[in-house]
Amino acid sequence: MSEPVFDTVAELRNHRKRQTALSYRLFGAFGWGSLGDGHITARDPEHTDCFWLLKYGIPFRQATVRDLVLVGAGGRVVEGEGPINMTAYYIHGPIHDARPEAVSVAHTHTPYATPWVANVRPFRMICQEATAFFRSQAIFEGEEVQVMDADTGKHIAAALDKAKLVFLRNHGPVTVGQSVEETIGCSLLAERVAEMHIQGAGSHAHLRSRGLHRLDRDRPPQQRGGSLRIRDHVPHSRSVGGGLTRAPGARTRPVHPPGGFAVIVTGTSSLFKGAGRGSCVCEEASARKKEAVKG
Repeated sequence: MSEPVFDTVAELRNHRKRQTALSYRLFGAFGWGSLGDGHITARDPEHTDCFWLLKYGIPFRQATVRDLVLVGAGGRVVEGEGPINMTAYYIHGPIHDARPEAVSVAHTHTPYATPWVANVRPFRMICQEATAFFRSQAIFEGEEVQVMDADTGKHIAAALDKAKLVFLRNHGPVTVGQSVEETIGCSLLAERVAEMHIQGAGSHAHLRSRGLHRLDRDRPPQQRGGSLRIRDHVPHSRSVGGGLTRAPGARTRPVHPPGGFAVIVTGTSSLFKGAGRGSCVCEEASARKKEAVKG
């Protein structure tokens, strides 16, 4: 999925950073990465050998654009201040290097995809969502449960090759996309498909025909049941300043992830006009209080 067209590199950079911060918050709302076990990166459109990453120690649920740092060769922070999780560099850096068309990479330890990778098996085409990964998934079978150097990252990148999903054996999933939205959409789809496999469907379900696999894979995302984007979850804005806070008069739309929580994404009409002020936030609310949230 391609990105929106912007007039300047600075606008595209702001868009990618904003989507990255939102994606961290979305992961946090799901409860993913609560132990610091995950990272999302976005390539800088000007300094293409560098990527934006959340600095170490910031809870995913509180991520803002200001908390992102630009990481260059060797894991060195070239813009912004603060330490980084070097494992993020070791995994993401080699993938960004090997896949110049890729804008974003995401990795975290999720409730279903993480145990699924211990099976060392790819997804079977047992549901519509799975077809998004038809002939576009790979397995890294290395023994390195902890990625502690760039050489391991290069092996992961080699295993991924041109796919959009790679399972790190006994570790977790990694997704890649040509936009932050596509990468995160793939992460959400992968978790959904893993859930269906683990819940028992994987061992008994009938496989779909190869023709149907290709049909679903090649249809535009808006025509598929499993969309490869998160745009329905976030408002579009070309400028959000440094923070992600709720704006007065913002409209809310609930999105219901697993675990009994509703993610609330808010935005204002000014966001769609490229105004200098605008905001959005992911909040958590008990699913048992849906009516109160909607009010």
